[in-house]
Amino acid sequence: MPTVAASATIASSASSAVPDARADADTPDVNAPIAAPRWLTFDGPPFVTETPMHGGPAWTVSTPKLPARSRASGILVVPFSRDRGLSTVPNLAVRFLSANDARVTRTADLLRVDEFDRALATGDARRASFEALGALVRARVAAMNDELDARGADLVPLDACTVDPPNPFADWPPCGSAQALQCGGQTLRYLGGRQTLETSRGRRTFPTWRKPKVHSNDGFDVVVNECVAEAWIDVGTKLLVLHVANLCAVPGDWCSVESDWRFVRLDR
Repeated sequence: MPTVAASATIASSASSAVPDARADADTPDVNAPIAAPRWLTFDGPPFVTETPMHGGPAWTVSTPKLPARSRASGILVVPFSRDRGLSTVPNLAVRFLSANDARVTRTADLLRVDEFDRALATGDARRASFEALGALVRARVAAMNDELDARGADLVPLDACTVDPPNPFADWPPCGSAQALQCGGQTLRYLGGRQTLETSRGRRTFPTWRKPKVHSNDGFDVVVNECVAEAWIDVGTKLLVLHVANLCAVPGDWCSVESDWRFVRLDR
């Protein structure tokens, strides 16, 4: 039987050979093809320490190929997350919207706010709770990616616009500035709060774009401003897709309003 010192030497020798083999295996192949991004991605590391603001793990979700339009039906596939102010927990759904009136025809929840909240409430069992929830979310994301992949060329990702200023909190109150949009070679200007879009064809106002009404606990009306958070254009159909933020013109994070999706035909 080897002595303790000899055992240590054997272990050291064995371990010294492993890193070299592992390093070779982990060295990226620069000639390997780059995998195309999927419609949805989920990064769900295990719960180790509390993330500031919401106290859960540092989970992130992204939608690199959404929004997208169905060639066959015209339905828009968009990401959706619920806004709860500064303490928003990670959440994501996929919504299918009618291009005519932005009506929701279907919602597929991938990670719900109440699911995240329930895992948070399990105290010392949070790590296990989030491990179980993370596995569920990964399965949902994979299923939705497979569903969207199966549509093949029917789904056309939209081209992102640039929004200036991009930060709705650049001025006070939030969403208080007019915004310039660069979309598919066109320059547009959105006048938040007046539901008005300036295009090369002139000024268009949309009276049906009504801002949400919010009341404080004291019964007072709270001013809600709206502005463009993100924008895309479908070059083929001249459809402008606006993701509109609704932000309360009051300090604090108690006032939170869900965002809207709005569509404009630029060829009309």
